Amino acid sequence: MSEAITITGRDELRSRLPDVIAAIQADADAGVSVLVKPLDEHTEMQRRRLNAMCGDLAKQVRMTEAGEYVHVSDCPLGQRLSKDDWRGMFMAVLHGMRSVPNPEGPGFIVLSRSSQRLSRKKFAAAIELISAFGSQRSVAWTDPQFKAWIEEAERMAA
Repeated sequence: MSEAITITGRDELRSRLPDVIAAIQADADAGVSVLVKPLDEHTEMQRRRLNAMCGDLAKQVRMTEAGEYVHVSDCPLGQRLSKDDWRGMFMAVLHGMRSVPNPEGPGFIVLSRSSQRLSRKKFAAAIELISAFGSQRSVAWTDPQFKAWIEEAERMAA
């Protein structure tokens, strides 16, 4: 077999198993290596939750001139960060912040990793971090599946 076949769930396994067996049998004379390992990718629910939480922070949290993050009711004219800004900030916190001098002028640029390839445990840790940060600042979470996410995050962190 010249290609890797990735199966991401039980239903897909059932539907693709005949194709996998046929591919193994076709190359059996040449020798075949079969590797079975669990994928440790974050779930769609985790991704949606993190995006919703960062959106909630963008709407409800402001940065003061002193660099403190407070609820918008405490500082309505403070600096607003976008949903992407919040996601980037928490990815930098989670992975360790690195900064480099700005090649275009004064100041620094913060380097961070994307949330795209985070494992389930790392994604759960990011969501817990954001949840604690927002809850300390009285953020009202808008995701209707918050309870389901909490249960999944606790299961993934275990």
